[in-house]
Amino acid sequence: MRLMLKSYYRQYEQYTKIRTMFRNNLISLLELTFPDANRLFCSPRRSDGSEKWIDFIASFWHCECIQHLSKKTFLSRYQNWCKKHGYYYREKKAIEIYTLACSRIAILPKTAAPKLLVEQAVSQFNETAADLTLLKQQMQELAAFLPAYPIVIQLYGLGSALGRQLLAKIVNVRRFHSQSAFVVFR
Repeated sequence: MRLMLKSYYRQYEQYTKIRTMFRNNLISLLELTFPDANRLFCSPRRSDGSEKWIDFIASFWHCECIQHLSKKTFLSRYQNWCKKHGYYYREKKAIEIYTLACSRIAILPKTAAPKLLVEQAVSQFNETAADLTLLKQQMQELAAFLPAYPIVIQLYGLGSALGRQLLAKIVNVRRFHSQSAFVVFR
């Protein structure tokens, strides 16, 4: 079990690096099509790994996607987009997005080639985020079978995420019969 947990954790670390690379790639593409679009939202990542700004960019990949709409039309489309993707609609936020988009100048034109690049970057990021979510779930299930898991997650400052990562790195988990045994090990 511990060997499997360790293997999953290695994969998790690698996928985290890859997700960061994909995020950076997407941000650099957006600087050419929709500057500062990655700063539109500060919502936390959802439990499935998706992020609001990534979902938004999948639909509004170029600032001209918004610039060519009237304010009223964009507000309506944004409201529909929020409803479709399960996000809360706030008119103030919609106006802020519209104002930002109208003040930006894209370097790349709104053509099929840049759109394909952004769509691929979004797809790569989302697939990696979904894989990371699956790896986390598998790690959680494996860690729960280890006898030291309940002891480790009860330690102050350790939750289930850090606890399973720690268990993946510990060589011999059998010796931890109590919190004090673990603390002595540290």
